[in-house]
Amino acid sequence: VLRGVMAAPGLAIGQAVRLVAEEIVVVETGAGASAELAALDDALCLVRDRIEASAAKGDAARKAILGAHLAFLEDPELTAAARKLIGEGKSAGFAWRRAVGGYVEALRGLGDRRLAERVDDLVDLERQVLRALSGEEETARVLPTGAVLLADELLPSQLMGVDPSQVAGFATARGGPTSHVAILAAAMGLPALVAVGAGALEIADGTALILD
Repeated sequence: VLRGVMAAPGLAIGQAVRLVAEEIVVVETGAGASAELAALDDALCLVRDRIEASAAKGDAARKAILGAHLAFLEDPELTAAARKLIGEGKSAGFAWRRAVGGYVEALRGLGDRRLAERVDDLVDLERQVLRALSGEEETARVLPTGAVLLADELLPSQLMGVDPSQVAGFATARGGPTSHVAILAAAMGLPALVAVGAGALEIADGTALILD
């Protein structure tokens, strides 16, 4: 028995499926400021287009969350921090990761739980932009029908990328009940528990689970 915090109500019965986010490796040294700036601009435009396309076909909750993502993506201070690092010889990927990391530290340091939960949105954008820079697509995992997803934390784009008809619910080791993933889960009708602890990551794939 693992206890957590209810993020979205409901009962889910299904097979455990663990989701592990692959680490994206970036090189520190750039190939010239002009090339790296162009690469960053192209990646930002690509991610912006994808977010806008996803928001156009989503419900109110999805549109609101993606609107917040766009606001972060278009924050002039964030992009300026990345451009400054590129001007110092860093690669676009390294500069973007470092700039986002500065924002993450600032939010966590405010001591406000709700603002700290916006960190997931920034981490989500970091991954999306780094994927765009690398030219790699996020690999969609084939899920068994009625899967109960288990993860350290789920990012909003990860949850939006699953087929709700295949997922019975999810539980995460970390996270909070007011995060955007929690809001999405409620809008999608997916029972969800957060802050379950490390025990959620010790459950083997295929284990029969009851999430209540």
